[in-house]
Amino acid sequence: MNQNELCDRVRKIISTNRYLTMATAGDRNPWIAPLAYSVEPDYSFVYYSAQDSTHSLHIHQNPTVACAIFDSRASSDDADGIQFSAKVEEVHWNHLPGVILRYFQQSFPLEEIRRRWERPIEEFAGLAIQRFYRIMPMHLYTIDLTVQKVDRRVEIDMNALKSIPLHR
Repeated sequence: MNQNELCDRVRKIISTNRYLTMATAGDRNPWIAPLAYSVEPDYSFVYYSAQDSTHSLHIHQNPTVACAIFDSRASSDDADGIQFSAKVEEVHWNHLPGVILRYFQQSFPLEEIRRRWERPIEEFAGLAIQRFYRIMPMHLYTIDLTVQKVDRRVEIDMNALKSIPLHR
């Protein structure tokens, strides 16, 4: 499979799933968290969480994380997914309006449902407990379907991936 075909697979995985799993590490205490995400035009992933959650506290100590996205309902014959290492940062307050808009539009495409879930910017800034975070992949991998009987992965060219916008 060439990089264009691999990138198409990765885009499909990202666009057809809603949750990613993020692993963090603090002082000898690893943690893993399932997170609902949206995707930014640069293929960074955005989620929100409480600042005092275990994974948020870990990120303040060590912003390097590992993530996976896959459909856990898929049969073994159809299983596909991605894994990536990344850096995480809190979304700066001046980027919040656009990030919040994209997050809730992607997460809840139907307006009547989105209205129930959408929250104002004040709930993610100032003294509010929750924040939006951005996960920026550094190295991204998917399953190498050309290898039989031994699970292997192949690295995705991030520039090739970013060359075509994701429509979610």
